[in-house]
Amino acid sequence: MATWFRLTGCQIRNKQQHLELRQSMHLAIFQRMLAKAILDLYQQGQLTVTVSQTYPFTLAAVKQAHLDFEQGGNQGKRVIVFDQKTTNI
Repeated sequence: MATWFRLTGCQIRNKQQHLELRQSMHLAIFQRMLAKAILDLYQQGQLTVTVSQTYPFTLAAVKQAHLDFEQGGNQGKRVIVFDQKTTNI
């Protein structure tokens, strides 16, 4: 069978590789569509996210976040906050 080249630039040598690539491309498209739908719902106020704790982006705080997560009792998301002061960007 001839070597195929697709738009992705991947070299495909057989039908099985072709089908696997198509499946992965379809999954990636679906994931992007799902992420957009979730973001749209959030922006429209139809979806809420409960945040139980926020942590600064420091080593000590990330360690504490792991300890808190392992203790269980999750009442919402734990969020690590990035900002100019802590990330040095």
